[in-house]
Amino acid sequence: MFLAVESSTKFLSIALGDEKKVWDEIILPPSEMTHSEKLLPAIQELLQKHHIHLPQLNGIFFSRGPGAYTSLRVGLSTCLGLALPSGLFLYPVSSLKAKCMGCEKDGLVVSVLRAGREKFYAGAWNKKGQQLECVFPESTFVPAVLEEKCKALGEEFFLLEPDLFPKASSQLLLHYNEAILPLSPTQATLDYLQPPDFGK
Repeated sequence: MFLAVESSTKFLSIALGDEKKVWDEIILPPSEMTHSEKLLPAIQELLQKHHIHLPQLNGIFFSRGPGAYTSLRVGLSTCLGLALPSGLFLYPVSSLKAKCMGCEKDGLVVSVLRAGREKFYAGAWNKKGQQLECVFPESTFVPAVLEEKCKALGEEFFLLEPDLFPKASSQLLLHYNEAILPLSPTQATLDYLQPPDFGK
């Protein structure tokens, strides 16, 4: 049994699943409450609903980035707080790739999230069912460069707009197809794709 936590944007989602399918998911839209106020109670609610205790989990998936700095840090710190006392492994998942996995269309998919300072995070994959093949790797782009990058693809593609958010359930779907490697809690880190600007 696995817990998945997606915290890279203003939306939060928490999912529960086994090695074959997603059991349940909670999606929390933006509100006056912060991620740190909402995340742990939502996790407790989902686990209690399915009568699952932390030691019964095989691991916890978390957003490694890119995304909103504070949101990512809250997600990882919460997952660490759950994993360390229970001896659980953590599974890092790209938020851009999870967003791509959640796309219902097959074909060339460009996944985009806002990076702040008028920049965007983006990566592209060819999607066939639940199989993803990288077309261009995740990076940070100014709008003009991202536009040129997309034009250079030379074929029709589906753009996942920045306001669409990745889901925790998509982290589990990625694992079902790619077998994401686990990390010990001391190895878990975030990948911002650009230096954090903590003043923003």
